[in-house]
Amino acid sequence: MHQKSFNVHLSENYFSTPKKTYSANIVSPGPTRNQDDMVQKIFGIRTDFDPVTIRAILTMASQCLADYLTDGFSYQDENFRYSPVIHGAWDSPTSLFDKNIHKIGATATPTVKLRKTLEEININILGEKHGTSIIGRIIDQSTGAAADHIVPGEYIRIEGKNIRIFPEDEAGLGVFFVSETGTVTPVTHRLTTNTPSKIEAQVPPTLPYGDYTLRLISRYVASGTTTLNEPRIIEYRNPLTASAGSGSGGGNGGGGGGGIG
Repeated sequence: MHQKSFNVHLSENYFSTPKKTYSANIVSPGPTRNQDDMVQKIFGIRTDFDPVTIRAILTMASQCLADYLTDGFSYQDENFRYSPVIHGAWDSPTSLFDKNIHKIGATATPTVKLRKTLEEININILGEKHGTSIIGRIIDQSTGAAADHIVPGEYIRIEGKNIRIFPEDEAGLGVFFVSETGTVTPVTHRLTTNTPSKIEAQVPPTLPYGDYTLRLISRYVASGTTTLNEPRIIEYRNPLTASAGSGSGGGNGGGGGGGIG
């Protein structure tokens, strides 16, 4: 069996430290995969399975997993152990659940089998990538705190390096929220701030509640004298949860996303 490998660029850590350090960014072969990709992959392995049937089974499996988690169960397959969790702190044993403070979520912990498989992957260091585009953290404008929680209709500040959306009015470029099923919702309201290190944008007011990947698509080049021939895709590594109220924060601030391309 052919041994797999990751191509990795090293980039200077976004947040200052006593000593200059670098973090690894895996060079992804493309955008995040979704159920359509999974259907095609399975069909490529077993062409006697009808794609419609494959999709139906995957959809049912996803719903069963959601049912287990919302019923309070943990669930384990060959790759992950999924568990429901509640984030936030209570002032006393008699305090009530408050959606403005507490947030219900879920975790996915790799199994021993998957960890061992990942340990076998080769890492190809491609060196420092100058002009790397990185999303460093997301700030909830209403609280001023780093967060992994967003509220439809409210504003967020995206901080990073070389993240400017340029040309700003070009079709296909901008800020997007990608759902777990692959649905892409663009930010249509004009960006209030759009610089290489900071973007301020309104979360689409009609964005359904759920988990999203923040994606930026731009042809910006740090020199400012030219543009990329092909758009660069930059995705934030941490998922963002859209729900009502002001989230409890808790974003670690350091899990940036690397540019593709």
